[in-house]
Amino acid sequence: MKMPERLETERLILCKPRLEDANAIFTGWAQDQEVTRYLTWRPHQQIEQTQEFIRSCLAAWEHGGRFPYTITLKETNEVIGIIDPRIEGSKVGIGYGAARAHWGKGYVPEATQAIIKWAFQQTLIYRV
Repeated sequence: MKMPERLETERLILCKPRLEDANAIFTGWAQDQEVTRYLTWRPHQQIEQTQEFIRSCLAAWEHGGRFPYTITLKETNEVIGIIDPRIEGSKVGIGYGAARAHWGKGYVPEATQAIIKWAFQQTLIYRV
């Protein structure tokens, strides 16, 4: 099962990451110790780490099972975070990270709801 390459909500666009997103991700949140505190990787020290992160996200799309999306504001086209659904049989798990400047604005719950909506439209998925 493969997720769509793009999902939209009222305020957001979720899409496959692009190497062109590296600077926005690096400066926006990948360096931030508070944002990355509970992630499986440490804050990035160099842009090359972020570029490699994006390459790993794209590889995940190719191999299936994980489908990382950038979270982009429709209004400004600013990349503010990432959300990473993982399909495991009939279940979907979701991880995320977002720039601190955008915490508390409901963007991550909005992105999560788009993934949940898609997941429950699939006949094989019963738990998110």
